[in-house]
Amino acid sequence: MQTPRRTLAAEIEHAEADGNRRLTEHQRLADADYAGDFLSLDGAGALFCFPGSDMNYVSGLGFDQRPDLSLTFDQIDAFYRTRQSLWTIDVSSLADPEIVGLASQRGYRPGPSAHMWGKRLGRLDSPPSAIPFQIVEVGPDASHKWAHTAARGFGDGIAEPAAEQILLGFARVPGTRLYVALDRDGAAAASAAMAFGPQHAKLFSGSTLPAFRGRGIQSALLHHRLKEAQAWGLGWAIVQTDPNTTSERNVERLGFDLLYTKQTLKSPPAAPQNQGGFS
Repeated sequence: MQTPRRTLAAEIEHAEADGNRRLTEHQRLADADYAGDFLSLDGAGALFCFPGSDMNYVSGLGFDQRPDLSLTFDQIDAFYRTRQSLWTIDVSSLADPEIVGLASQRGYRPGPSAHMWGKRLGRLDSPPSAIPFQIVEVGPDASHKWAHTAARGFGDGIAEPAAEQILLGFARVPGTRLYVALDRDGAAAASAAMAFGPQHAKLFSGSTLPAFRGRGIQSALLHHRLKEAQAWGLGWAIVQTDPNTTSERNVERLGFDLLYTKQTLKSPPAAPQNQGGFS
């Protein structure tokens, strides 16, 4: 049965897969040597960045009317094995329940879960308390600086090259809106991004440099993007979080509701094991 929540979940998951497809296309345009690839699966899709990348994953599976899930798994298996890489499949709790059972039969192993939160963009709550930071939107010409800031904020203040390259790829996808929070001296303290689906805005890549954490910057960045998404006439704002994190508490405080859980399924042990990434 296609409930309103499942319909929204299908839109979100298919929009994510389409974003990964467009990421691959634009990475190829930007770099003739780019070896990444994308496999379309009737709304869902498999992204390959490079061997061992944590971004080698399948999204959007289980919301179409494909009659043979075994064939889909065969396609996914062949796609990644020919590239000598491990992979994962992200499965929504609202997707076809047969996916998890079939994956288990094929040797997939359960991995971490994530939470997908949604907020109807009607009347917004009052903004959080004022902070001594200026939130600005940056254009494509600043995408390298944005990606560097985001990568530093996701770690211990040092940008991991592989993560920075992936963030730069998403920053280059047309339509992605990029934001930074600047301190009084104009130094970047935090980053965030937003992309639009058919009826929703996905808020992502919220990261804060270690020296600026705990000052309410991400709550301010969330509210700033909510206002912009509402101005565009979209119905929902979507955020993905890891369970029991500061990010999750931030979205709860801003009135987001838990829409569904995403379970990670790790590729079978028979997959290539010498590339790292999903131990």
